[in-house]
Amino acid sequence: MRIAVGGILHETSTFATIPTRLADFESGFGIYRDQAILERFAEANMCIGGFLQGARQQGFDPVPLLWGFAYPSGLIDRGDYEALKTEFFVRLQKEEANHGPVDGVLLDLHGAMVIDGIEDGDGDMAEAVRRYLGPKRPLIVTTDLHGNHTQRRVEAADAIIGYDTYPHVDMAERGREAAEVIAKCVRGEYQPRAAFRALPILWSAACQVTAPPPIDEAFRVVHEIEQRPGIITATLATGFPWADVPHMGASVMVVANGDQQLAERTADGLADWIWQRRERWTAPLMSTREAIDAGQDAGRFPIMLADQSDNTGGGAPGDSTEVMRTMLELGLSDALLLYMVDPEVADQAHSAGVGRK
Repeated sequence: MRIAVGGILHETSTFATIPTRLADFESGFGIYRDQAILERFAEANMCIGGFLQGARQQGFDPVPLLWGFAYPSGLIDRGDYEALKTEFFVRLQKEEANHGPVDGVLLDLHGAMVIDGIEDGDGDMAEAVRRYLGPKRPLIVTTDLHGNHTQRRVEAADAIIGYDTYPHVDMAERGREAAEVIAKCVRGEYQPRAAFRALPILWSAACQVTAPPPIDEAFRVVHEIEQRPGIITATLATGFPWADVPHMGASVMVVANGDQQLAERTADGLADWIWQRRERWTAPLMSTREAIDAGQDAGRFPIMLADQSDNTGGGAPGDSTEVMRTMLELGLSDALLLYMVDPEVADQAHSAGVGRK
């Protein structure tokens, strides 16, 4: 059994004004090809690493193609995306010409990728892989918890498997799960039937940390569903609000073994469970002054504030000074701001030394 592995990952902020270029992939986590994928990710806690670990567990040969990851930023340049996608398929075609057809593809995506002119970047990539494979060879996709999912990509893939954690610590586990699913598809043990439900919920970032309540209960329900007879996998995605696209928002996906009605009923039940508790997934936003007052009232220092609208982890530039301005006006001395991107000031601070101004 030979399974091609690869992916193109990007969490796109459509509000960021600087486009994401090929150089950003190269200078970000990087672009890896062929043997370099095996060498770099064999033991990595990432989905691509889980693909390789799962290949060893399931006894199939991974065929590495291309894997690229750019850190969150603005719209991906259309030409650069097409160059990456084209290279992916050129490598796949060359591999099949030299060694025969692969039995399927494990595709690592983010779920919130937007290209200039293509709102559903992940759907575009998944659909292109499906066109290449045809209807019979399996395509299993892994995605981030913060994916903005669409029916298009659900129809393209045999199964989409999303992360269950934030902060993300289960990527390799999800990759190994995907490897097991595709191996069972090739062996004829699984005939995946998927159902997708989009939810009109803008899930607050403050309510997405998966270890504590309230979202931990939601994932307990997801995991209980996955233990039911006939269910292959279930995914809850909270969405990515800084991608201003029509399909932005939370969603659920359920994959059953050979039973479309079971997948549909189970997806309906999970979506209804989430919807009936929708007030739990949002948190009131505070002004900077309100947040500082809350921190002072709690009496725990330093007070640490994060400007969610300027989150560099979500593609923002990290250049807003509003929170810092308020801190300075109030004369705070035991407070921190996340994040502020200013290399020149950082150099000055290092030159001055700890404890100096």
